[in-house]
Formats: sequence, structure tokens, C-alpha cells
Amino acid sequence: MMDKKIGDLFKPVKINQLELKNRLFMPAMGIVTADENGAYTKAAIAFYGARARGGVGLIITGANQVAGLAGKKTVCSFPTPLANPEAYTSAGLELTRAIHEQGTKIFVQLAASWGSLAEQYKGCNAMTTAQIQGLVAAFADSAKIVQAAGFDGVEIETGELLDGLTLAHLNQRCDGYGGVLQNRFRIVCEIISVIKTVCGSSFPVILRFVMKSYLKEGGHQALPDETFVEQGRDREEALAAAVLLVAAGCDGFDVTAGISMFESASYWKYPPVYFGKGVYLELCEVLKKVVAVPVLVAGKMADPELATEALKTGRLDMVGLGRPLLADPELPDKLKNDQSKDIRPCLGCNDGCLAQLIAGHEASCTVNPDCNRELKPMFKTVTNPPKSGGNWRRSGRYGSGPGQCGAGSSGHPL
Repeated sequence: MMDKKIGDLFKPVKINQLELKNRLFMPAMGIVTADENGAYTKAAIAFYGARARGGVGLIITGANQVAGLAGKKTVCSFPTPLANPEAYTSAGLELTRAIHEQGTKIFVQLAASWGSLAEQYKGCNAMTTAQIQGLVAAFADSAKIVQAAGFDGVEIETGELLDGLTLAHLNQRCDGYGGVLQNRFRIVCEIISVIKTVCGSSFPVILRFVMKSYLKEGGHQALPDETFVEQGRDREEALAAAVLLVAAGCDGFDVTAGISMFESASYWKYPPVYFGKGVYLELCEVLKKVVAVPVLVAGKMADPELATEALKTGRLDMVGLGRPLLADPELPDKLKNDQSKDIRPCLGCNDGCLAQLIAGHEASCTVNPDCNRELKPMFKTVTNPPKSGGNWRRSGRYGSGPGQCGAGSSGHPL
């Protein structure tokens, strides 16, 4: 039986006209890669399916690359709707069916890759107006394919390329896409508006929204509670931008902080163990006061009491569980069934997920070896093992054969 104190986490909520079964969502994480066609793999379907079976209300996929700049062939290290629309749609339909069978909804995060950045940064030339318009059209074309693949909505990632245009610190343009706030956010507003045009007004479009850059002079990232002069986006500018974005058709904000363009910037995007709980709560609380659309937030929100209190006091509308769902995909159902003591906790170490990915290895989870390996057979518990002698066997990706188990008399794997 569910603990009544956390009941608010399991109340339904709507984004646009789409109803979600609870207030828990999985934010975008770069765990799963794509096949040579830019389509979701069987491993990706199994990865997201495991989280849907665990009871989360909404899944937001890792970034899907938006192609369309310079006419170059896309290298599909990420899912890419425009690379091979037929292959992407076929795999997407298989993925969305698996998610919907569990009563969960799924959005695709669409992002313009850093590799296509042509804004004036580190010696790059400024994008032409035609290139910007081509990028806007690529977002719309990608969203249309995503919708045809059965996904329930999209999230626009404003990091990297789009931050290069929206941040006054980086945008040195003198045309309609530079200068005042309205011009710098023009591209994001146009992306939202054109997706609504091609996919329909009821198709949810939300924004992964950096409320504060925490950027110091020299490109360094500020620490929590540090006194510094903000060189990027401050809270006041974010609030003004949010009003423009809602007017353009934005259906919700997925709040974050930090900036991805500098080597020292990653820890605000992926709050480490020494950051406190609810690191973005103050930011989403002030955003809630100026917009009427749902505000979503992750960032060390796995404490159910903290999350419930934030919901009850109107500081947010949905609670994000990113790395905690890598550690334990069944976390929502365990909370709902009063089995919180059985939840495998995330350590906040960033080793199995982020560090492995940066090193070019397969991302997983330090405390959950099944993560991102759902299709690979794991250890099986030995039942009624011989007391002595005999040929013990283990099955799984490590092979099987006499004398290979290494388990104790309890039958638990190493």
C-alpha cells in the first residue's frame, strides 16, 4: 500500500492535452546510441522499456540530432530522424508501442549538435540567415518524423548551438537574431512555432531550459553559493525569455542550469555527490510564478519527501529522476508499493554513466550492471547448489562451464 505522504507524486498531470499517469519523469540522458541509420536499436528499446515497466509517467529520450546544416551527410552517433526517416519511423514505432503498453508516455529530445555550430565562437564564422532558417526547418521536419513514429511530444534542447545564439556573451550578431533578448531567442521561438504548425497545436512541445549559466569570467563555472558576476544567462533574463517562449507555444519547461560550451561546465548539468538535494528548486520556483504551463525539474530529486513537499507547495509540477532510474528502473513502483527500503540508490558518482560515456565506453551504472545491458543475459542465481564437488555452472555474458561460478553456498553471484 502506498504511503499517503507521497501520494501527490502519483496524481495525474497534463502537458498540453496529454495526460500523464503520475508526476515522475525520466529526463534526457545520453545513454543509448543509434544504429548506422540513425534509428533506435533493440538495446535502446529494452533500456527505455525497462524504465517504463518500472512505473515512471514520462520518459524523455536522450538527444536526437537535428541535421540540415551545410548539406553534409550526418554521422549517426545519436538517433537522427532525418538520416533515414523510414528506418527511424519503423524502430520508433516499436519503441513507442513498448512504452505505451506500460501506460507511460515518451517524448523525444531534439538538439542541434555542437559539430554544426557556426556561430562566432572559437574562430567559427557566423551562421547566415539562410542557415538559421534551414536549422529551424530541420527541427520541424524532424518533429514530424518523430510524431509519425508514435512519440507523444518533443523537448527542444537549448544547449550548445542554441545557447550560442541566445546568450549575449556569445552572440555578436547585428541582425534580427542578435542584440536584444527578443532577437536572441527568436530562433527558439521560431522552432517551437513551426513544430506546432506541422504537428498540430495539441502536440506537446517543451523546452530543456537553462535558467542560469553559473558562468564566471574566463569561462569557469561557479560553485553553489559562490559570489561571482554572471557572464551568461541570469535568472531575470530567463524569466523574461520564458514569457516570450510561452507566447510562441511552449507547453512546459524542463529546468536546468549550467552551460555545455566550456570544459569546466559539466557539473551543473550533472550535479555530483557534493551538491545538495534539489539543486534547481529555487530556479523552478521563481519560474512557476511567471508561467502557467507545467514546470519539470530533475537534479538530485530522488528524496520522496523533498519531491512531495515541492509539489504541495507549488514549486514544480513534475519530478525528474535521471540517474536514480539508471540505478533502479523500478523506483516509481517501489515507492508506490511502499517498498522504498528496497530501492537501489544512486550514488551521484557520475562514474558508470557519465565518465564511461566521455571515455568512449558503453555507459551503464556503478550500482546497476544491468543498466544499458538489458538484452545481455546476466548471472542467474543457483538454486539448490551441490554441497561439495560437482560441476557448478553460471550462465550469462561471462560464459558458462564447469567450475566457473565462484558463488558462495548461498548461490548469490559475485
